[in-house]
Amino acid sequence: MVAFEILSWYGTLLAIAGAYLLWASVLDTGHRHYTAVRRRLFPDAPLPPHEPAVVLDRPSYSLSMTPLHERLPEDDNSLVKLTIQPRPLHNNEADVTIREITVGARRRLSGAECEAPGFRHPSLAPGGGVIDLPAFDIPVDMLHGMTEQNYQSEILTWARFDDPAGNRWEVVCDPTTGRQSLRLIAADAVA
Repeated sequence: MVAFEILSWYGTLLAIAGAYLLWASVLDTGHRHYTAVRRRLFPDAPLPPHEPAVVLDRPSYSLSMTPLHERLPEDDNSLVKLTIQPRPLHNNEADVTIREITVGARRRLSGAECEAPGFRHPSLAPGGGVIDLPAFDIPVDMLHGMTEQNYQSEILTWARFDDPAGNRWEVVCDPTTGRQSLRLIAADAVA
């Protein structure tokens, strides 16, 4: 029978391996217990939702105005009709489908808004998916105070949609600067 020698190379190697396994199991168990107690006492705050990469470009317009010879000096409303044609909406997400898409416009200062009547697109596929948005007329009551000089700076276009988690988002295009902003409207996560 072969005798086990503590001071031999294999004895030293076995002692080091045994000490490592004991230390690793103690550390692992201690870390799991520490983590469980910390999570119980200080729950992690939920992560904010991921902002989808959705693009809404500047719209085009068609307008009708009161003829110059029919305008009154005190009349500050020369627009009779304003139609907005939003550019296509792009979903540049790699793997996120957006759903329940609506489109509309908002007055910059008053906040009055309208939605394209009858338009609700069910979904837009990821990876550069594009949908054409419908042209729609701004209601006459929203045209008050707008002229052919200021209508572009007065109207913001928006598109609203849901992400897969049930969060409602709004992307707004400012036609004067061409910049867009994205904001979370409601976080009603679907369980």
